[in-house]
Amino acid sequence: MRQPRTWGISCGASAASGAEQEEAAGALAVLGAVGERSNLLNAILAQAAQRGERIIVLTADSGLHRRLACAYTEGCEVLDALVGPHELSHLQYCLQQLRSGYTVPGREGQQDGALVVVDGLDSWLELLMRLPQVEGQLYDLLAQGHRYGYRVVFTSALSLRGRFASVAHSTLLSRRFVENDLMRKTVKNYPVPAQGHFAVEGTLNTDLIGDEPLEASVLSPVTLSSSELTKLLQDTSGRAHRVRPLVQFPEGISLPTQDAVLNVHRKSPGALLCGYQRDGSAALIHAPQGTFVPVPGARSSGKSTFLQNLGSLNPQYGVLHIAGANNPDAQQLRETFENVPHPERVILAVDDVPYISAATQQVLLEFGRKFRAGFIATPRTHGGFHHRCWRLCQGVHGRLLLIRAPLPMGRFVRFRSFRSICTRRVLYRRVGRLR
Repeated sequence: MRQPRTWGISCGASAASGAEQEEAAGALAVLGAVGERSNLLNAILAQAAQRGERIIVLTADSGLHRRLACAYTEGCEVLDALVGPHELSHLQYCLQQLRSGYTVPGREGQQDGALVVVDGLDSWLELLMRLPQVEGQLYDLLAQGHRYGYRVVFTSALSLRGRFASVAHSTLLSRRFVENDLMRKTVKNYPVPAQGHFAVEGTLNTDLIGDEPLEASVLSPVTLSSSELTKLLQDTSGRAHRVRPLVQFPEGISLPTQDAVLNVHRKSPGALLCGYQRDGSAALIHAPQGTFVPVPGARSSGKSTFLQNLGSLNPQYGVLHIAGANNPDAQQLRETFENVPHPERVILAVDDVPYISAATQQVLLEFGRKFRAGFIATPRTHGGFHHRCWRLCQGVHGRLLLIRAPLPMGRFVRFRSFRSICTRRVLYRRVGRLR
């Protein structure tokens, strides 16, 4: 008997119990080679796009990533996130946000759910062998995603091992996958699907066969070609603009125009502009006068570039650069500070603080309270910040910035905002000591 089958969270009234609804919304696994599963995956994405659902794609297939990225750059707005192979930092960020139940600005409180596609799970697990924490977050998304309101689909070309082998509530298996699986192949009554069809196991199979004692059924999938999916995604770009909070963090952001910078300061008078967040909004620090801001980071991570751009980002203030590598003399620095007119309108930018002598640091502490703020660049040690950076910040109202990655000169800073850093548990105690 032929009958259409659907999968996902129920959208209408149902007499089923809560447990049955939760089980029906569990993860769907599609096991087969890329060529066998791609058209089915295209159809799933197309249906979600036509309904205007949020879509998050985490794919280890460079081909699928290239096709979706092409439509994305041409103005498609239906994807909240698109993570490609080897973008592990972006993958980790998306998993953390999905686990916390992220919301789209302007749509808070709306329980519209989202479609999460984890394509090439077997390849992702190989890439995450040395990142067990990220692997655990991925497992939590697959196993518990339906509890957060997500519909989760994952694909794999190989049989999964360990805890990932039983994470799916329903499983679709291609003909070649069944033929290469010795356990299923030796089962006498196990149906071998025709080419292009799938064997169905799990919750979907239970709904199909009722009380009949069958281990699997055969499903003819809805398919869509890659070109048709691309065209459909391009057609959906005409809808209203949607904010995408899970976009990839760019390697570098070109310095904004002076008008754009001044507009930011007009909206937030008294704040210091330090960078840009993942969604492109300004990263501001609301710090009182005399604040010392540690800027830790590894070698060649962009600390000096950040200090050099402070003047362009805060044109209403002057910037006094102090190169610690030159080991400035304490007496000369004292005379320089005494001759600075209106220090409350000047930002101190101190680079390479480990090379500064104790006497010179004492001068910085003595005059630091008179300046608008002081940004102190220091390398990170195994125990945290350099001890001389801590000495400068002890007893001074401080804030924390963190440079994350190397930057080319002439580009602006890729760095996390103060607000996002303060929510990280690993840095909470250190931020608390600076307040």
